[in-house]
Amino acid sequence: MIDKKDIIIIGLFILIAISICFNKIPQKKNSESDLLYRVTEEGQFWERFDNNDNKIYSRNADGEEAWYEYDKNRNMTYVKNFIGYEQWLKYDKNKNITYLKTIAPTGEETEVWQKYDKNNNCIYTINDNGEERWYKYDENNKAISYKNSDGKEYLIKDAVVVIRE
Repeated sequence: MIDKKDIIIIGLFILIAISICFNKIPQKKNSESDLLYRVTEEGQFWERFDNNDNKIYSRNADGEEAWYEYDKNRNMTYVKNFIGYEQWLKYDKNKNITYLKTIAPTGEETEVWQKYDKNNNCIYTINDNGEERWYKYDENNKAISYKNSDGKEYLIKDAVVVIRE
């Protein structure tokens, strides 16, 4: 027979489980090896964090894994995502990504280098195929156009790119 005390205990367990799933209760970890469980709109995840609260490991409900590494400034420097893509990243002193190398699960590699202006706007990119792109910004630091190495300029209006001939 279930008495009032059992109902209260069961109710507390349900409340705690729901709160944890919706991240309403801070999840305390005792060491770097603790694996946390959470539910998001994207699904269920088991995650591990380092001592700086950077996510270093994640596994989804399908058993797919992702791995992450960071530099001393807490910038992500490496990620291997759930579908097998690997990326290496480098940053400038303002935490802008200056280099990105990607290896696809097929083994195909791409590299991109980026430069920024004093307002941290990306003004130039070049990839490993030599394809270049120059960006222009208005006085509010909103991207307004870019020009490819083929000489064509593209206007950016309301997040839509328009080719300027």
